[in-house]
Amino acid sequence: MKKLIVKECTCPRCGSSMVNYGSSDLNDDVMSYPCECEDCGATWNEDFALTFCGISKVYDKDGNKLGNVIDLKGEEECPDD
Repeated sequence: MKKLIVKECTCPRCGSSMVNYGSSDLNDDVMSYPCECEDCGATWNEDFALTFCGISKVYDKDGNKLGNVIDLKGEEECPDD
């Protein structure tokens, strides 16, 4: 059996970067994207682990902005947004 290439945005069969992506599917803490290679026709899923990294676009009930992107350290990353 041929060794497969394991790299994001790359066909695991032929190494091409000509990849078409389908709609994502969320299952627990993994986001999967169905993929198809334009060059060789291989299909596979690219899987991404989801982890909490902060909050963003916080508004009160009246629509007033309360903050921007806040990371896990409590630091505001985009103060001018």
